[in-house]
Order: sequence, then C-alpha cells, then structure tokens
Amino acid sequence: ALRTGVLEGTVIAFREINEWKFSRPVFIGDTVHAALRVIGVKPMPRLGGGSVEIAVEVKNQRDEITMKGIWTVLVASKPTGE
Repeated sequence: ALRTGVLEGTVIAFREINEWKFSRPVFIGDTVHAALRVIGVKPMPRLGGGSVEIAVEVKNQRDEITMKGIWTVLVASKPTGE
C-alpha cells in the first residue's frame, strides 16, 4: 500500500501483521488488487498519532481471495490548524 500511495506520508511505522493467510496461489499473468478496510483505531498522542487496524484482502482477476490478514500501523496525527 505504501508503493501505491494509499498510505504514503501518513504511516510512521508498521507495528504488526496478524492472521495472514494464503488461501490460493497467484500465477504469472494474474492480475491482483488489494482491498483495505479500517476496522479499528486507537489514539496514541504521545507517539504523535494513533494505531490503526486495517483488514487487507488480496484478490485475483476472478475476484477470488488469494491472501488476507490484518495490518496494524502507526499513523501520524493531522497537524493542528488543518
């Protein structure tokens, strides 16, 4: 997600990857895409942001889930005045 720009400039650190499962193979020539959904947030002001849990599903061109799991990332707070 960082290379796609989805989380660019906001993620301070990846904290953990949980429950990551590979359910189908990905083959040469497949087209895959990732769907991200925020499932939890927790303010962490002393770290300059908050913890965000993101459910991630990676699907192939047939809309079959090839892998999924949960990322926990530390994101920066929005600067005051914005």
